[in-house]
Amino acid sequence: MSLFKTRDLWTISGENDLFDQGCLKVANIGVNKNLNSIITGSYNGYLRIYNPSLNKDKNESEKSFKGNDLICEVSFPSPIIQIEIGKFNSMSKKNHVAVLMPRKLAVYELTNTNDGNVEHGNQFKLKFIYEHQLERSAFSMCKGPFGGMTGPNSEPHEYICVQSMDGTLSIFEYESFSLSCFLPKVLIPFPIKYIAKTDCFVTVNSSWELEVYSYQTLATSGKTFERQSSGDSSIVKSKRIQPAYSYNLGESVIDIEVFTQNNNCSILVLGERNLFCFNEMCNLRFMKKFDFNPSALCVYPLISQDGSIINTNTLNFLITTHSKNLFVHEDVKVKWAAQLNYVPVQICVAKINEINGVIVTLSEDGKLECSYLGTEPAFLNPLLKEEASKPFNFESAEQEYRNLQSQIKNAIMNTGMVVTPSRKTGLIMSIDVPSKLDVLSRNLETELTDPIDPIPSINCKLSLKCMEGAQNVRVVVNCKPPLVAVPDNICFASINAIAYEQEICFYPKTQHIPSSLDVSICASYCYMANGAPRVAECRFKLPLKLVMKAGQQGSKVESEPKEPSKSQIKKITIETNRSCVNLTEIFPEFAASYIPANGNVISAQFYGMASMNIIIQAAKSGIGRYRLQSDNYESLWLISKEFVTRLNAFYTKQSQTLELVYQENLPTEDLRMIIDKHLDLRYRIENQKEHLEKSCSQFRAVQKQMLVKFKDKSPNSLDNMDALLEATYRQIVTLADTLIDTQKELDLVTNCLNCTSSLYVLLISMAFKFSKEGLEMLEAAMTIQSGDTSEYGWEEMVNAAVSSMVKFYFKNSRDSTSFQQIKGPVDSSKIEKQLKSFLAKLESGSSLVPTRKEKTEKETGEMIRNNSERIEKAAYEYFDSGSRKNPSSKEPEKKSFGTTKLPTFEELMASEEYQDKNESNYELDDD
Repeated sequence: MSLFKTRDLWTISGENDLFDQGCLKVANIGVNKNLNSIITGSYNGYLRIYNPSLNKDKNESEKSFKGNDLICEVSFPSPIIQIEIGKFNSMSKKNHVAVLMPRKLAVYELTNTNDGNVEHGNQFKLKFIYEHQLERSAFSMCKGPFGGMTGPNSEPHEYICVQSMDGTLSIFEYESFSLSCFLPKVLIPFPIKYIAKTDCFVTVNSSWELEVYSYQTLATSGKTFERQSSGDSSIVKSKRIQPAYSYNLGESVIDIEVFTQNNNCSILVLGERNLFCFNEMCNLRFMKKFDFNPSALCVYPLISQDGSIINTNTLNFLITTHSKNLFVHEDVKVKWAAQLNYVPVQICVAKINEINGVIVTLSEDGKLECSYLGTEPAFLNPLLKEEASKPFNFESAEQEYRNLQSQIKNAIMNTGMVVTPSRKTGLIMSIDVPSKLDVLSRNLETELTDPIDPIPSINCKLSLKCMEGAQNVRVVVNCKPPLVAVPDNICFASINAIAYEQEICFYPKTQHIPSSLDVSICASYCYMANGAPRVAECRFKLPLKLVMKAGQQGSKVESEPKEPSKSQIKKITIETNRSCVNLTEIFPEFAASYIPANGNVISAQFYGMASMNIIIQAAKSGIGRYRLQSDNYESLWLISKEFVTRLNAFYTKQSQTLELVYQENLPTEDLRMIIDKHLDLRYRIENQKEHLEKSCSQFRAVQKQMLVKFKDKSPNSLDNMDALLEATYRQIVTLADTLIDTQKELDLVTNCLNCTSSLYVLLISMAFKFSKEGLEMLEAAMTIQSGDTSEYGWEEMVNAAVSSMVKFYFKNSRDSTSFQQIKGPVDSSKIEKQLKSFLAKLESGSSLVPTRKEKTEKETGEMIRNNSERIEKAAYEYFDSGSRKNPSSKEPEKKSFGTTKLPTFEELMASEEYQDKNESNYELDDD
């Protein structure tokens, strides 16, 4: 960072336009014979010509844009990619404006429309000269006297070369089309420039190689074109063009500049991390490595006071960075550095209004500024200069230091300091979740199929706004399978006080059993004012009917025969202290399955899983008892969680307390069975990876042997190595497909394990009447939602969490500070042992969270221990102070051990020294 800042001569703020390289030019286009104008072209299609009135003696209010500084403004129907100024008309020697649009190249002339009767100033307009329609989308263009052609008076006229997105070069000689040719190795186009000294073009290919092509080579290639038109398509055939010179850069290129002085041509290439300087034959002159991210490059000649160019052997150029810095270089040496007000996308040095060396910069959002470097630091204003001339006052500095230290100490100890919250609200996100699903399902790709109902979708509306202004906003939508969001990643260039709305569609896609309906939307952004990064989050819940629908009727369920493997129904019974309510009031979305003749019973199904029917039944006698049953426990988790949440909300509205109790056996054995299946799949994947690695090693070994035989001058038979190679390849493909299928199966089983463990935690909390804090601790230990890694999986993490929780949180071992480390592998028997030990401690009366009585006993013990330490410290200080009272007195006589009488506790507490120490609260001195 530099101490200096650029000084403004003339500025104009952006108008919500978008600019990039090639959108700024400074040249004389006929406004005045001796004055240059500033021409800008935006991606929004606006071409503006400015004639600024510069004066460095003006105050700040007079340096801003005035209405008469804009002499011409034209709106084009297409974005302006690049503009060039030159002699593009064969019948005129004036400078013209060439405007490059995606599918068109147009040339205009600036003319004065005054007829002598206008009193309020001159008026200008752009006069259309000619245009060329482009067959391919344009990327950039360059100008120059291609082929060394000159006009009738030996003045060079300039042609235009347009580079398309696919690497095609199209050369136009004034109003006529000259030739086209393809450049090789062009997947992504880069800037292209013309070298007048050697009549060559210089550009960069997709391999990040700098290449120089001769115009004669391109012209020869262009003459071999054969076009075969059939309808709207054209087939082009040409020779492969070879570059005259090339150099491997090894990095992407931002800009290229060609500068000729003293008959020496220099090619400057601005990369992302380096600056390269070549001569016209691609020989490297020098290279400079950056420790910053550059944004723009400008090469300029040195100008004397009389306006003539000073011929030197050095190269002078400017480089701007994304950290708002400007560096002035002379070859590889940095001669000056200054701070800018914004990040420019293009920079140039020109003579404007008889002022040489004016720096013209253009930002991405259209901020245009004319400035100079200056030599006075920005922070040295007259008041600071006067203060700096005064002698340094050490006493006031010491007092200020102590005041600041006291404020820091008070802030750390939180002794009543009022913290004022920031007035910045930041990015505000709100989500509108409709109460009804989409009438027509919008899901695009789903693995689910339902024979009766279509897979549903819901369209939510996300609203974003920021009063302070935010830029580089990236929004990420996170939801758990089987739900997916479209789109799940959204980017905004900028967001202001006007709300931006984005529709997000949610729908079930995969075969996973739903484990949660919660959705989290996270946004990262930066403030426009200072670029400070911030993060915002928005959480909401999707409706249950997005993943579930009303199940089969009760009579149909009982009449259907069941397979032997599904004959064991999994049930959980929840008892309450209130009478049963009508289940249609709790789950109105499943009211279609309610039959009054069958009692207070409803059923539900997941979309795409018609064989899995979930039944919720209330006790017929009216006792507060509910039963939930299904084919497996994992399918009961989501409906159980919703049932408990909605039942609590139902009685909360009636201002009644509700107690939920679970008195049956916990499904520990079922949890162990699914853990065994999960472990078996993990071990199977490890074995498949080992077999795949061995097969790949064998494949490489066979390849090497075959290459050795092929290189032999007297080749023998391959000894069936080709058959072995083909068999190994088929084995690799088979193992890879099997591994993919196993990983998909592991993903489904992991989801079932997460659902079962979450249900297990819910039942434990109801069985032992956990508080909210205890439930959160248990959920953090047993509901690991992260996926399995190569080293640790669900079993290892849960085993370590549960064992640490047993050792640390229970009453008999809360003072322990040792935690269980994650170790692997862990089998299901060890986890079952940990869970049984945990449940045994709960059954014996131990609590996961300390009660109020335990907290009081702990605080009392700590208070007694702290008081004992303070008394002991005061006693030591008492004896030390007593020995220092009379330093001039005689040394006391030595007495035998045990003859000195120690003060009692009452005498010690009443002593003057202890009182003084007690009043000071034992605060440490600032020194």
